[in-house]
Amino acid sequence: MKVRALCVDGERATGVHCERDTAFHSASQGRFSGSISPGGRRRRISAPARPLPPPLLNLPHHRSRTLVFILDRFYHIVRWFVVAILIGAIAYGAIGAFLVTGQSGVANPLTWPSIQFVIAYPEWSLGIGVPLLLLTGLGLIAHLTGLAHPQRVVPVPTTDGLTTIPVRSLRLGDFKLGPNPNPAYFKRAVFTQAREMIRAVIGGTASGRIGFVVFGAPMVGKTRLALEALRREAGDFQLLIWPRAGATLSPNALARFQGQRVALLLDDLQEFTRQNEAGCILDAVTKLRGICKPLLVVATSRADSDQDAVTRDFGGLIELLTRLEMQPMVRGSGEADGFLETMREAGAELHTSSFDGTPGSALLDLDRRTDQLRDPSFPRAALATLKAMALLRRAQTYDYPEERVRRVAVGVSGLGEGRSA
Repeated sequence: MKVRALCVDGERATGVHCERDTAFHSASQGRFSGSISPGGRRRRISAPARPLPPPLLNLPHHRSRTLVFILDRFYHIVRWFVVAILIGAIAYGAIGAFLVTGQSGVANPLTWPSIQFVIAYPEWSLGIGVPLLLLTGLGLIAHLTGLAHPQRVVPVPTTDGLTTIPVRSLRLGDFKLGPNPNPAYFKRAVFTQAREMIRAVIGGTASGRIGFVVFGAPMVGKTRLALEALRREAGDFQLLIWPRAGATLSPNALARFQGQRVALLLDDLQEFTRQNEAGCILDAVTKLRGICKPLLVVATSRADSDQDAVTRDFGGLIELLTRLEMQPMVRGSGEADGFLETMREAGAELHTSSFDGTPGSALLDLDRRTDQLRDPSFPRAALATLKAMALLRRAQTYDYPEERVRRVAVGVSGLGEGRSA
């Protein structure tokens, strides 16, 4: 049996904090939920998801997806209107005939007002009817193929150690964005630059660049920016989420991407630096550039000393990426006030007392969780377990059998063997 939890390293208090409220409260009761994936990320373990239906239209951008949704809604409205008219006309004719003649039946269709209009104004009827039929037909195609409502596809690790998912099907809840991330997104100036770079790579006008890297402080919104830019500009790409240390890749793991449009996500490059993974990743990028049509690289990294280490170890890759800097918002500025107002309108739970200019500070309220970890009444066994899992992660040990966590928790906290760890 393996201990399953959802906690990551922190930088305050005891050195650990929980990424999800549910896991935090479960840990305080000595129970765990969720699962640990390499690097502290959540990974859903499930049966392979059903593939998306083969698309009849190429929909690479968010605007195209919106158009298909509108066509689908238009089809539903026309269908409802036509059915209502037909049923209404038949019922009206039958009731009218019964009241006037005392006999049941439907009046002669040639006497219906709609049919009389078509006979009297054939040009108008064609001018209105043909476009309506065309739009209804396109809406029917969108409805039948599922383009307007694609099935959810859960990222599932394959046998070659690599996890992929269509960009158009990615879900924010599958990434480290806090509990139930709000779909509303506050666009900052750097977001426009990220989208422009993706369009340039796809259009072949990026002057040798293959993507972008976002540097910034923790919780400033680096991962969310990368995902939002991909969703809006690279919907028809396959998202390749590079695994953390410990994943074993087969020699031909990258061969299956031959000729595909691939977006490579390197989230938290500083973690790969600490795990000495730079060489493997650089080799993979070189191979993918040779077989993908095209390869788009989107990376994130913490700033300051972490940025220096990333630049040193990934220098060859960083030179091929456009550098984007994300700074915390200034409290009280128009940008910060605009962010808070946008989140309020979207119904997000805000913790303004914790807001330090980074979106995560207002949305995740880590200060409160840190205070709870410092509270002497917090269960000692639960705190020891969190510390143990943080220690195992630092040691790049991504397999958490219950007995191993128990031994580490006992050793770290000095708990007696008779007590639950």
